[in-house]
Amino acid sequence: KSIGHRAVMFNAIARGRARVTGLPDGEDVRTTVTAMGSLGARMVRDGDALIIEGTSLRMSAPTNAIGANERTGS
Repeated sequence: KSIGHRAVMFNAIARGRARVTGLPDGEDVRTTVTAMGSLGARMVRDGDALIIEGTSLRMSAPTNAIGANERTGS
């Protein structure tokens, strides 16, 4: 699951387009996708993949607070 967060975050700040497959569909990963989208990364679902258009480190300021929805434990 933490690999999924990293895949979304790193590709959101990278240059170019990435296709991420095997991404868990949990609420926490969806929250990460929403957070990166609010910072300017463009993402769209394509079947079981998430297509991420990176920002080349040119993130935009969010218009609303970004919720981390962090949960820990086993």
